[in-house]
Amino acid sequence: MGYLHAALQVSARTIDSRRSGELMTIVKAHIPDYDILIRTAVDTDIAVGEGRDSDAAFRVEAASSIERLVNQIEPKALILTSGNRDKIVERVLESVRSRLLTLRPQ
Repeated sequence: MGYLHAALQVSARTIDSRRSGELMTIVKAHIPDYDILIRTAVDTDIAVGEGRDSDAAFRVEAASSIERLVNQIEPKALILTSGNRDKIVERVLESVRSRLLTLRPQ
């Protein structure tokens, strides 16, 4: 949804509010399926890897759109940066371990 909004913004196009609302309903319906929601933060000091989209305007708009979307639907989402990846990985592993322990037969 964030990428869609970014593409629409960068290309000066729109979709009707009904369709946008329907898509948002789908997004919100799936959020409870996730134990942890993580969004990335773009670090403009890190070069874009090979094969990645090099459109800087789109990348900035996508990051902004995704940030707004995630803040709207899950304000407690984790934010992954180049500086905190080990901490986020540990948090995910803790969540997985906890989930596995609750599923283990006694």
